[in-house]
Amino acid sequence: MFSSPKKKLAADIAKTTGIEVGIVAQVLAELAKQAYSNAASGFVLPGFGKFHVVPGAERTGVNPFTKKSTVFRAPPEIEFTIDTAAKKSFLAGMAERSEAISDTRRVSTLQPVGLVPIPEDLAAAGIGRGITYKFKVGGEPDWLQAAEVPVCCGDAMLFYGQLDSLSGGDYSIGDMGRLYVFLCQSCSRSRSIMQC
Repeated sequence: MFSSPKKKLAADIAKTTGIEVGIVAQVLAELAKQAYSNAASGFVLPGFGKFHVVPGAERTGVNPFTKKSTVFRAPPEIEFTIDTAAKKSFLAGMAERSEAISDTRRVSTLQPVGLVPIPEDLAAAGIGRGITYKFKVGGEPDWLQAAEVPVCCGDAMLFYGQLDSLSGGDYSIGDMGRLYVFLCQSCSRSRSIMQC
């Protein structure tokens, strides 16, 4: 039977400390709640590091339709600064097992499936034809910039698909960018990366 990472962690802590699993789960839930409510001012997780909210970066680009200079602001991000002692401990642990996993860690890929916008839909949205868009599920990402494959549960995440900007104002991702979606094969979390 599948056990969520949160339940497994609570059970592991209860087993090693002798504290009732329900109490451990309550403490973990309250810890998460405290982190969420205090992230704006910075939340320190003792022994691990600090979470804090940072404003999205601003960059100037040209609106492809009006040709005017426009300032684009990325949404706020959560940053985590790892504690020095924790970083040393994690890296020491990785060094011990890197040789054992280097041959077995592989990033799997899905069979690529190309997605093509329906011409009638483009016309209804006021978008001209004749442009090749790169929408797809599976395969390899068509990066606009350097590759940014996210990592989760110690492995590179699986590339699920990408959304391309359409040449219409409301359908543009940033400054005619592209959105990439990744999945963790261990915990089923998803993450998206935007490049312009």
